[in-house]
Amino acid sequence: MGIANELRERALPEGIEWPRFEDGELVKVGNEVEFEGETMRVFSVAFTFNGWVLWCARESFDGRLCGSYGERVKRPTPKVLAKAGEGE
Repeated sequence: MGIANELRERALPEGIEWPRFEDGELVKVGNEVEFEGETMRVFSVAFTFNGWVLWCARESFDGRLCGSYGERVKRPTPKVLAKAGEGE
């Protein structure tokens, strides 16, 4: 069996799905996600029998974002920069 055949095989066991954002893109280590209203960076992903766990960090705060297989992860709301002269 060549490496091409091995790459075609499922990397995760049947029924286990890598977490995805609402647009269907895979969540990757280093991505920013919305966690309890804050923007957090993913530093680890784990799988359980019924879902996934994203270990996230922000400054001096760490947390776990848990979800069921098929549940989508929210991206942080983009920050809108103020125009010159606004907010002064």
